[in-house]
Amino acid sequence: MAITLPPKNVRVAPLGVPPVAARGPSSASVDAVSRLLTPKEAAEFLQVTEATLERWRTGGDGPRFAKLSGRVVRYSEADLRAFVESRMMISTAQATR
Repeated sequence: MAITLPPKNVRVAPLGVPPVAARGPSSASVDAVSRLLTPKEAAEFLQVTEATLERWRTGGDGPRFAKLSGRVVRYSEADLRAFVESRMMISTAQATR
């Protein structure tokens, strides 16, 4: 049985990895929807200190985050906006903290 190789100019995904179309939107369109922010950028976005953001993260009180590796943490801009939206109130009587 002969093995047929793809032309040299065609990119082939490694075994077990679905083709790009099956994996979802391209990174360019994901970036347009919600880019990932560093903790410093996320703290600036929320107008809090990095220490506050870290305290929220360790206590489970803050916005969702992604831990990409041992010490690499990133926040989705969409998740930060959702976090702020979830904290919106119309009266101080609603505040529980």
